[in-house]
Amino acid sequence: MRRRHVSLLLSIASASCALMASAGCFDVRISLGDDDPQPPHDGGATPLDSASADVEVPDGYVPRCNHGSPFQSERTVLGLESTSVVSARFSVDERTAYLSVGAPQGGTSGFDLYTAERDTATDAFGALTKLSVSTNTDDYWPTVAADGLTMFFESGVPIDGSIANTIWFAHRDSVPGTFTARVPDAFAIVPTRTDAAPYLLGSSLYWMSIGREGATTMDLWTGEVGANGVVAQVRPVGGTINTTTAGEMFPVVSADGLELFFTRETPGSFDDIEVAARVNTSGEFANAVPLGLPVDSASSSEWPSWISPDDCRLYFIRSDSPNGGYGPWHLWVAERAKP
Repeated sequence: MRRRHVSLLLSIASASCALMASAGCFDVRISLGDDDPQPPHDGGATPLDSASADVEVPDGYVPRCNHGSPFQSERTVLGLESTSVVSARFSVDERTAYLSVGAPQGGTSGFDLYTAERDTATDAFGALTKLSVSTNTDDYWPTVAADGLTMFFESGVPIDGSIANTIWFAHRDSVPGTFTARVPDAFAIVPTRTDAAPYLLGSSLYWMSIGREGATTMDLWTGEVGANGVVAQVRPVGGTINTTTAGEMFPVVSADGLELFFTRETPGSFDDIEVAARVNTSGEFANAVPLGLPVDSASSSEWPSWISPDDCRLYFIRSDSPNGGYGPWHLWVAERAKP
């Protein structure tokens, strides 16, 4: 049966969801088709427009806004105002969006993966192009490497007449090209565990999980991505992040790895985004605090979706329903002032 992703996560986080059955084999592969007819934008030295200042896509990480500084404005993402977006990631230049979009965009029920393009980082996105994922389950959180060859996403695996969600790996040899996808060993379905919402940052993968090491609420995890989608050194995000009795969900990490955005679940109420920092990538995130206005609202639920490489723009999902479980969902962006 098809399950609504957000409702599933809320049920898990509140410990009222039935846990998944195990599977005997997970060398599951699907063809995603020739999904990207254009090479990914590599940025180069092409200047882009920005609502706050000029933006130049960096060859590496070039911070422009200060970690911890407040976001001062927000708006819906142009071209997607009427689109039911439940997750979004972007190319480094912000001109390609990788989206999970709900019906009726594809003419069917449930959620599927799409891309959308725009000319600059502040233009409206054009028409959606559906990624040809050949599953009959809901698909979420496509997160793509800078070279366009590697993707992780969340999808379902049929298990004993039901659907269990986990994280898939997809790879293609060139752009354009056809992805082949499979469930890595690190995310094979096992009893009492669900993995979701992958966020790829260089060779590091972040995600949320319930059931790993016996956790009874959703926690944040990380691991290192090797050849052929092998995810090793799997470990919880350290520090004080996972030490509460609430669910920690939807991790998004800045390009330098020093700032972590996530949602702290508040059962039966509206969820807010929190932010934590660390002094170096070998240290631990600590002292998470609510992001505050204008992003966090007392009358809606928010979760982070992507942070720009210059740390100036945070994309996030907003829903008017408690815990975001019933939508409608819309994609927003908030901006920091540059020093």
